[in-house]
Amino acid sequence: MLTFVLYGSDSRNKDKADILMLMYEFEARCKLQDPSVENIIEVLLKIPNPDPKPFETIAGWYMYMCILTNLQQHYQHFIV
Repeated sequence: MLTFVLYGSDSRNKDKADILMLMYEFEARCKLQDPSVENIIEVLLKIPNPDPKPFETIAGWYMYMCILTNLQQHYQHFIV
């Protein structure tokens, strides 16, 4: 699990590769409907002076996954 990478040192907090990996992990957990997806958001919130772009991207992914889940549930009623 990558969510513990950013706890180490302050120098790693500014590394965009770690944030990118967290975003990939967020996407994967959303697609797997993993309930621990909130842990990634908590890790991002602990970064000092975070860039707002990862939060925007995560919000977009979350909305996309919510819409996709709702559509699947809605159309399940029509499939015979």
